Amino acid sequence: MSIKTADGKVAEGLEQDPFEPIAIIGLGALMPDAQDVDQFWQNIKQGKVSIKNIQADRWPGKLEDFWKSGGPGDIEEGYTYSKIGAFVDNFEFNWRRWRQPPGTLGQIDPCQLWAVEVSAAALAQAGYDGESNDFDRSKCGVVFANALGGENRNLSNIRVWSNHTKNVALKHGLPAENAEGFKAELVEHSPRIDEDTMPGELANVVSGRVANLLNLQGPNYTTDAACASSMAAILDACRLLQNRQVDLMIAGASDRTMDPATFAKFSAIGALSSSHSTPFDARANGFVMGEGAGALVLKRLSDAMRDGDTIQP
Repeated sequence: MSIKTADGKVAEGLEQDPFEPIAIIGLGALMPDAQDVDQFWQNIKQGKVSIKNIQADRWPGKLEDFWKSGGPGDIEEGYTYSKIGAFVDNFEFNWRRWRQPPGTLGQIDPCQLWAVEVSAAALAQAGYDGESNDFDRSKCGVVFANALGGENRNLSNIRVWSNHTKNVALKHGLPAENAEGFKAELVEHSPRIDEDTMPGELANVVSGRVANLLNLQGPNYTTDAACASSMAAILDACRLLQNRQVDLMIAGASDRTMDPATFAKFSAIGALSSSHSTPFDARANGFVMGEGAGALVLKRLSDAMRDGDTIQP
């Protein structure tokens, strides 16, 4: 396929092959109010709204420590004017299945664990259970979308800064006998710093975690194209299939960045709504943040038809 310039001339050297059709043969999802694809689809059909106020146990301290009434262009620095979002509740990672020591889970951001679970669900729906089915794992790749890594990075930074914060408080009159208690409260909700912390919070490890625990040996990496990250992951997965570098791909996205710092920074640019989500509507006044994960199993359409795979509509 040739590419033409604005004046109708063929651009030499930029020819493209026709887009080879790609089939979706498996789906996995973990969303607010939906632990799987079926429940998510039911929520869509029913028009279920999963936006709610931030729960008291989601952020450390009191909500008022981070939220103040206001709006775009009218908010005190470091505060958010929005206190609504769509949250994943009641998730429990199956560490026994994945042979992941439970003592490491606090250092691994949930977005990585979500990615593992939805990828396994998508493989199972496709007929590849991720553990025993016979397929060439060296030809199965993973591309996941993730922009900010997750909340653990912001939380672990609190622990790194805690000694400095304690010393500043002492300098400004905190009684010495209260210093250690002050520090302990600061770090109460932050993951400890050890050999699992850095890989557990890096965005570029999301795909690697999936590949490692599911024993998928093809290429794996993470895409970041801001709000288009999921589409970038799918596009890259299609290209890898079309180039014959792989025969099977997991393309997905996982995000859990609903901490006070993210709310405050989005509030500073006036991006958030404090009331509702109404895109492409005259009432729109910003977006509402949400979290979750999803995965697709992709295969060349010709191969999927040859192998008798169930092709998703």
